[in-house]
Amino acid sequence: MEPMSIHHFGDRLAAAVKQKKTPLVVGLDPRWERLPKAIREQELAMSSPCRAAAYEKFCCQIIDVVADKVPAVKPQAAFFEQLGPAGMQAMFNVVRHAESAGLIVIMDAKRGDIGSTAEAYASAFLDRSEGSSGNAGGAWRCDSLTVNPYLGDIRACQNFQPRRKNVSRTADRRTRRETV
Repeated sequence: MEPMSIHHFGDRLAAAVKQKKTPLVVGLDPRWERLPKAIREQELAMSSPCRAAAYEKFCCQIIDVVADKVPAVKPQAAFFEQLGPAGMQAMFNVVRHAESAGLIVIMDAKRGDIGSTAEAYASAFLDRSEGSSGNAGGAWRCDSLTVNPYLGDIRACQNFQPRRKNVSRTADRRTRRETV
């Protein structure tokens, strides 16, 4: 008999923490000026594609080092997004690299909005199958996503809730930031 597959985010995270014997999550927040000099020198051009390649290389190297030590990584979307399409491709490659290394991916994107915009964010980051909700499915296929209700109240997070079958929610009452 095969072991039962764990689908709920909280259960998967708890199992990964138990397996790795640590709750440590490694943040992937690539900042150009803080990258190792050797990586910055390889990408001498200051163009967005060159920086994106450096961010991807740096983050993938970190993933390779920590994959057997921690249960999860948390890429910060803003550092990739600021580089435009090349940055988004680099973020996609980093997420897939972490996934292939067996790590849980918590996308630090702090999304929050109302109505169809929130629904689109939720679908993009959290849907795990192609063709769900009448669209092409979630492009990012992350395990979890940071969201915030700063647009007025907690209703800004309501469109993320239906996807809780695969993820869980934690809240920090001090900042009102939530992780779905």
